[in-house]
Amino acid sequence: MTLAGCPSNTQQHSKKQTGFAATEQSSSKHLNAAIDFANRMDEFEEEQANVQVAYHLNRWVDEMKLTDDWSPDPLSQSLPREMRKRVVAELGRPQFYLNDIKSLMQSVWCANIAKWVARAPVLGPLGHRSQAHAETLEDFEVDQLIVAERLFDWTIRNIQLETTIPYPFDPIELTTGAAANQKRLLPPPMRGIAGPGYQTHPWQTLLYGRGDSLARARVFMQLARQQEIDVVMLAFPGLTTPPRARPWLPAVLIRDQLYLFDTEIGLALPGPNDEGIATLQQVQADTSLLAKLNIGTDFRYRVVEEDLMEVLALVDASEQDLSRRMQLVHQNLTGDGRLVLTVDGTELSDRLKKCPGVGDVQIWPISYETTWYQTATATPAYLEKLQAEVREDPDSQRDYLDKYVVFAARNGLVRARHLHFRNKFGNVGDEKGAKMLYLESRIPNAQLDQIETSDRVQEQLGLTRQDDERQVYFQGRMAMAKMVVTNTKHHASYWLGLAQYDDGRPEAAVEWFARRTLEAFPDGPWTGGARYNLGRTYEALGDIEKAREQYFQDESPQKYGNLLRARYLARTLVANESD
Repeated sequence: MTLAGCPSNTQQHSKKQTGFAATEQSSSKHLNAAIDFANRMDEFEEEQANVQVAYHLNRWVDEMKLTDDWSPDPLSQSLPREMRKRVVAELGRPQFYLNDIKSLMQSVWCANIAKWVARAPVLGPLGHRSQAHAETLEDFEVDQLIVAERLFDWTIRNIQLETTIPYPFDPIELTTGAAANQKRLLPPPMRGIAGPGYQTHPWQTLLYGRGDSLARARVFMQLARQQEIDVVMLAFPGLTTPPRARPWLPAVLIRDQLYLFDTEIGLALPGPNDEGIATLQQVQADTSLLAKLNIGTDFRYRVVEEDLMEVLALVDASEQDLSRRMQLVHQNLTGDGRLVLTVDGTELSDRLKKCPGVGDVQIWPISYETTWYQTATATPAYLEKLQAEVREDPDSQRDYLDKYVVFAARNGLVRARHLHFRNKFGNVGDEKGAKMLYLESRIPNAQLDQIETSDRVQEQLGLTRQDDERQVYFQGRMAMAKMVVTNTKHHASYWLGLAQYDDGRPEAAVEWFARRTLEAFPDGPWTGGARYNLGRTYEALGDIEKAREQYFQDESPQKYGNLLRARYLARTLVANESD
């Protein structure tokens, strides 16, 4: 698609805020070149593409006649103090840096995905809750809710749920000296300590295909933004000093109501009488709607009546979303495509404050924490420590290799991901589609088993020994190569199942989820996602009993949500029998 945008009434900053002279006074040559590269970043080496996009954007902005009447969105003042003083000064900067290019790429990916997913109905008997609101909403509002439901469903199917770990409030290990005391004052993300939701940006969550409930929520929110649907994270006030909001779930804002979609259990919350999608106002008025989500004593819904006494609305607005430079780009894009690059926090805040049950509106600081965390975990000292831990803990090698090897290069698997996001599954002429590239990423087991011992296999895979390479180092390199190729095969097999499902071939999807993933790699990285998606595929095929069987077998972080899904499916069976 062409990277182009038309401003949303709810998301565009007013033009008087951007502070630039008339668009026709600035050259569009460099902007067009930057946009062209941004649309084709998967065709180049990552560093080359980033440099080209940044170069052309900075040349473009240098030619503009910027004025001095720009000011940051007032909602930026809701950021925590230690974050606000570091961030607000950067919002007015006109120059584009690497994080800006990554944010632009993220918007492109999400726009590409949202464009085709918005037109794809949710398959199975549980995918039509939004249509129950046809009598209370205008047609265009029902359409918004239907699209939100589809984007949410795609997110849950495509982002395997990882455990959401608690925020690391505990102080770091006791040490002495002024430097240690200074370090202890830094927030955990700045110290490279893992926490909920902030370990990956949404574009990384999409690329890796997994994340905790907050990472899932951010992907859903970003997809919806590209369809000009406002989604915020509902939360409860923090119980710590300084207070830190406790995120709950994303909610879709339509008119003056917030419709609840839970990325932890992977379901939209049912409304009264198990019809439609519950709103915040409804669950505050009748907390039994949440109590009905309990399953015996082992699975209790994590929110109770006391929590709902005060609810915050958190807006996921990154530095780039609030920046002057992205507003400039957003307002100068033209064309039929839609791409949203900015967030009008103040306008959205005004609308949210009219919603029953919302106590306050703040910026969700998670995007800034992600930047802090990734900066801290990219230092040489951290990487050296991480490598030592990986050598001692083989279980952590898979994650390490994925982050620093498998997805760090321009290979067939990464190219397949890009095409998957564009809905380009099949071959077109000589151009390979996502499914073919996934297939080619699966090295046969016979070759896998011989990577460390066969000169022929090593030569076929381009793993020849260097003339001056010592044997012990070469053996270590071959062992790592085997792990990388094995990981790649795991990913490609699972994603082929998702590609077949999204390409309208559920029978083929069953083969890849059941035999090529669950049976072939029972302890592999995609057991939870494959079992969930196998159940969803059986739902699409109308085999409800087989779907429920898969959900009952699950032992992943998705288990609670799967048991709820099995319960709702049982009700559809009873309803069908009574009919």
